[in-house]
Amino acid sequence: MPQPIRLTGFLHDKDFGNPFSIKTFALVITSIFNFISSTQQMEVLPQARHEQVADWLRNQISSGLFAANAQLPSESEICRRFDVSRVTVRHALRTLENESLIYRRQGVGSFVKPHPVRQPLMRVTDFAEDMAAAGMRASSRVLRFGREKPPIEISQTLQQDTANDLVRLDRIRLGDNRPIAFDTTWLPLMYGQFLDQKALETRTLFQILEEQYGIEVVSGRYQIEAIFTPPAVARHLKIPESHPVLYIRRTVFTHSEKPVYVQDRFYNNKEVAYCMLLERVQSGLAVQEFQPLFKQ
Repeated sequence: MPQPIRLTGFLHDKDFGNPFSIKTFALVITSIFNFISSTQQMEVLPQARHEQVADWLRNQISSGLFAANAQLPSESEICRRFDVSRVTVRHALRTLENESLIYRRQGVGSFVKPHPVRQPLMRVTDFAEDMAAAGMRASSRVLRFGREKPPIEISQTLQQDTANDLVRLDRIRLGDNRPIAFDTTWLPLMYGQFLDQKALETRTLFQILEEQYGIEVVSGRYQIEAIFTPPAVARHLKIPESHPVLYIRRTVFTHSEKPVYVQDRFYNNKEVAYCMLLERVQSGLAVQEFQPLFKQ
């Protein structure tokens, strides 16, 4: 704890033989504060040499002068540059290694540690959300709803026994009462049991499963093709069979990559197109946005 400063001995100005004056007192106090300030400044220690070396290397890496997997200057080169010992250089390199900025190979040298590129997270949206974003009112007309024996590939995609029934749901998807798409959805019974045909006319699978039952959809896999319209789909969308449609096979998953449903959707290409925004990253191009663009 700092010792108190005693003013004993300053009560009289011995040089002048006069009682302690206000002016002299002010000079004494000023001297004391100047002394304290100079002492505090002397207590500020210079940056350690190994920290200077670590800071320089860190800045070189962050500025991109040393790219991923690039070899850093050798210990002897760094020693000469900063006029420090190998012990100091190794201390600095160990600091960067602990920060996961570099990795070292015995007998070879130190290298910049690459970091994985973080791809922007794309949302998995449902039909109602897409329609709302386009300023259109979404609704559905349920054509088929019940238990059925699915194609083998559907059972396998949903990780179900091929002998088991699944729930099949066929719908015409409407935007402002205009047919936009037709889709067939397959669900395991454990998820299909939560669905109600009447609710499916105004609510989406996302809304029912997530909001009512807490089954969160966290990811999805899309397969997109341009195909000629199957006869049944052409009839529901009121387009010729020779008319091309945008076909999307979508598989959505909940946590632990557990599949929730497989959906085959057929978009009338006169009504919708898909817009994709790509961003240039170190490893190539990353998809930043992927969303339908409805033609009104």
